Amino acid sequence: MSADTTMTNPPHAAASTSHIDPAIFTSLQSKIDEESLVRDELKSIVETLSKQGRVTQATLSRIHNTTTSSLADTVLKPCSDTISEQAQTIKKLSETASKYPFYKWNSVWQRETQALLSSIQLCEWLGDGKLITLEEVGEKLDGVSIFLLQPHGVC
Repeated sequence: MSADTTMTNPPHAAASTSHIDPAIFTSLQSKIDEESLVRDELKSIVETLSKQGRVTQATLSRIHNTTTSSLADTVLKPCSDTISEQAQTIKKLSETASKYPFYKWNSVWQRETQALLSSIQLCEWLGDGKLITLEEVGEKLDGVSIFLLQPHGVC
């Protein structure tokens, strides 16, 4: 093997590693720990929302075995109660999540939020036979802000 093909460390390589400030690693570790706490906090709330959502879905599944005349008492009232519990959890999630960048964490709660909105729509459809608007969904969520994009040209 020729001398030009052997791999060697340049003489300045050992010296360059001593110039790295260890505070960088400490800072990086503290940011990782901080983000882990945020993720755990959000996941805890979302797990509660998920459990409540399963109860709502179980209640809604009764529509297949319920007569129209008893639908209000058997399905819609209990469903409304569980959705109210979910609305309180969404409010807590909103208060907590609004402290952090949306783009980093929205995937944590996106699915459960969509499931709740679907449950609200189905309950309203079963009760009134109509779909409700996004603003009306926001009202069902006890004042949680629903951000609507304005069409282009509208201020």
